[in-house]
Formats: sequence, C-alpha cells, structure tokens
Amino acid sequence: MVPFSASITIPFNYEPGSASCKSPLPPQPLLTANASARAEYQQQEQQYQQCITKYLYPPAQMNGSSTISYKLLGLGPHPFPREELVTQGNDSVVVYFKGESIEAAEYYLVPVKSLNPPGLVKIENASLNLDNNDFLQFSAVVVNISPELMALQVRMSGTGVFDANSTSNGIILMGGGSVGCPRSLAPKSECLASISSLSSTGGNLTQFSFTVEVVGGVGGQWFLYQQHFVLANPYTGLVNAEWVAAFMRSVNTARNGTTLQEEKSLDDFAQIRYKTSISNFTISDYGFSADYSRFFSAVGPQVGEDALFTGKYLPAQYASVLSQTAPGHWSVLMGATYTKYGYFVGEGPTVVAREPCPVAEFPNEGVNETAYLTSHGCGYDIVQGPWVIIEVGN
Repeated sequence: MVPFSASITIPFNYEPGSASCKSPLPPQPLLTANASARAEYQQQEQQYQQCITKYLYPPAQMNGSSTISYKLLGLGPHPFPREELVTQGNDSVVVYFKGESIEAAEYYLVPVKSLNPPGLVKIENASLNLDNNDFLQFSAVVVNISPELMALQVRMSGTGVFDANSTSNGIILMGGGSVGCPRSLAPKSECLASISSLSSTGGNLTQFSFTVEVVGGVGGQWFLYQQHFVLANPYTGLVNAEWVAAFMRSVNTARNGTTLQEEKSLDDFAQIRYKTSISNFTISDYGFSADYSRFFSAVGPQVGEDALFTGKYLPAQYASVLSQTAPGHWSVLMGATYTKYGYFVGEGPTVVAREPCPVAEFPNEGVNETAYLTSHGCGYDIVQGPWVIIEVGN
C-alpha cells in the first residue's frame, strides 16, 4: 500500500493560552487621531499579531493509503473517505475529498466528537415549495429523539439559487446559515427549519440538492448529523397543484386573516365547471347556473367562480395582476362571506385580447367574449393554455 497525506488549517483556531495576547483598542476615531496615537496603536497591533500567531494550531494532518496503481494511474480504491471529521481544540472541520485532493471543507465553532451518530436526532418531512413571494422555500422538521435536552444549531445549504458557498485557494468553503430552530430542543420535541432561495423560480433546474445539518450537544459532547435530500423544482412553468397552493396563499394573505380552506366538494364542482366552460369557451361563465342547480341541492351554498387564464405568471405575480386589473375577479376571492374554495386545472382554448385593450374582464355570465371585445375596439386571439377554475363558497 502507498501512503497519502493531506492537511488543512482551521482558521482563527488557537491553542490554550492565546487569551494572554491582548488586542489593543484603537483610538477613537482612528482616522482622525494624531500621528502619535496611530503609530502607537499600529505597534501594539503588530505585537498582538505576533503573539497570537504563536498560538495558532498547526495544520491538521490526515493520512490515507491506496494501491500503487492508484498512485500511478488513478485506478483503484481512493486513499481517503469522501468526508472526514477533524477536531482541534474547540473547533472542527469536515473535509470533503475528491480522490487524493481536498475538494471542500465546512467549519464548526464547537469541538465535534462524532459524525452522524445514531439515536440522537432525525430529520424528516423535507419539502420544496413556492412561498408568498414566489421564492422557492425548502423546509424540514428536526426531531430530538434522545432522552436529554439538546443544545442545537440547524444549518441548511443547497445547490443553484440556494448556493451560499465560496472558494478559497481552490477549496470550496461550504456555506449554510442557522435556520428557524431554537438554541435548544427538549427530548422528543421538534422544530421546523427552512430557507428561501436567493432568487425566484430557480432558473432552469428541474431539481435541487440540499443538506440539512444538526450541530448538537448532549451530555457535554458535540455531534454533527447530516442528511441529504434531492427534491424536484416545484416551479416548472406549468400551472399545477403547487402553483394553485402558492396563488391561494397570496389570496389568503390579502384577505387579512379570513383564510379560505380547500374543500373536496368545491374541487369536484370546479372540475364540472371546467368541462362545461371549455365546451363553449367564447361565452363567459358558460353554463354556471345550470351546473350549480344540477350539482347542489335546491338550497345550496353561496358560490362564486373565477375562471382564470394564468399565462406564464408566477403565482404571487398573478395575484398582484389580478387585484390591479380585474376587480370583479378579485372581489370574488376577497368575498368576506366565503370560507372555502375548490379548484381544477386543465388545458383548453380561451379568448385572449390583444394589447392594448381597455377590457380586462367580462362584466357578467353569458357574455359573447369575441363580440364584446370587438365592440370595444379590441382584437383577440384564440390561445391554447392552462385554465384554473376556482370556486369559493361557504
């Protein structure tokens, strides 16, 4: 076997005794202090750096081994594991190897003694959704499954628009901020951790990779627990259940506390309305009264309907556009007497006015849309695209 070695320096990690080095206080303010005061401060700062440098831990050494064929040809078992935990004094680093080279590193300001120990913590219910501002939000539940109170720091990192890494001397310094959990967690209790993306939609990526880390302390010993997730990008450019859920979150936010809750019977009615509507799509709200009478009993609930053609808008963007340009549709969603909603998403033809056009919505049920647009001086196109039928009721 052929020996291999690698080393890494944990920054700002000092051996016991470094507290004897006294950092000078700069004169206030330093830039306007007289030359004598500045010179004295600079001399004291130089002395401090000389002192503190003597206490820096030396680079941490990691040893591995592999075959001569790997040494000469790069073939065979790798000399190092994919990740290795190194602890010096009160700080730790997880080193990620690619072959015989250090590819990435992540630093921790506690003396981690074990990596991924069993029986202490679990991470579950990971999800990736659109938040109220059309930003991607990743979340996961962290559970203390140990019988003891746990000191806690939860960190998250991800790829693409979630990437907070940097690079130094060819080594990726992995980012990951504290997210949404308290500094301690009682036995058998849980917390929800989440991060939002740095920009909306996530570009063209169809999936994202995430790492959730729990830096925990139990019984005076620190551990690091990591779990990796790969989740599909919920924003695919398609209008689907996730799109509608994000749109309704924006609607409920605008309702100022009186939220609409989804109901199965209204989902079923919305599906019927979709089939009827596209059968005669040039007539606004075609067949609503007849469908209502057939679906509900003689004295049914109060129901309002929005038939939406969403184009390529993101959910929150579309909610904003609807509130500003289509007051009739928006007032249905804001109706104070409504407490429930249902929806159906499908594809079909619709009449779309050409811009500029003063008509943003049709005034009532049964309007011939093409004739109405023409009478207001608007051209139009028949466009195939997503329909969202939303029914609200009480």
